[in-house]
Amino acid sequence: MQYHRAFHSPFQIDKFIVGRAGTPWAQFQQCLREIATREAAIDADKIALHALCAEIDAHASVGDDERASIKIRQKDRLVNMICERVLELSRFREIAKTIRETLGDLTPERIEQLDLEDWEFRLRMSAGTDLITFGQLSRETVSLMLACPIEMRKRLIASMEEPDELKQFALTGGDLKLLTESAG
Repeated sequence: MQYHRAFHSPFQIDKFIVGRAGTPWAQFQQCLREIATREAAIDADKIALHALCAEIDAHASVGDDERASIKIRQKDRLVNMICERVLELSRFREIAKTIRETLGDLTPERIEQLDLEDWEFRLRMSAGTDLITFGQLSRETVSLMLACPIEMRKRLIASMEEPDELKQFALTGGDLKLLTESAG
């Protein structure tokens, strides 16, 4: 159990949680979701930790050493979990800060533009992945494309005129540099 990892490695966080989110805006949004989730989990863990400490004291005060010992082991595991979550939280905050610095002034118009760019990126990735996997677009990809603004649909259709380029785009992420590589 010495090398057991209950939580994510920095590599997993950088490449598979944040990096695979897509555009810098999507990576930033993913970081914010992960930060909120971990903050809530740490708060819940701290409440549970206080309860465990009270249980330990209660068992120890009546001489129930066996139960107190079990509760102490549970407390130790919980403290380790909190420490691991704090490490993850720190990594997500660091990445979010780095990405945020690249996004510029986040006016409502800029956010709308970033959302559109992200969805176009996602749909190009999905189309390329569908072509690699199935040889054709999936029903879901087509359905999502039909929900897009007409100008975006035109760009997406144009990107499908070169299927090999679209496949390459899917495999390389359009050469989008992972901003996690800049963070720490």
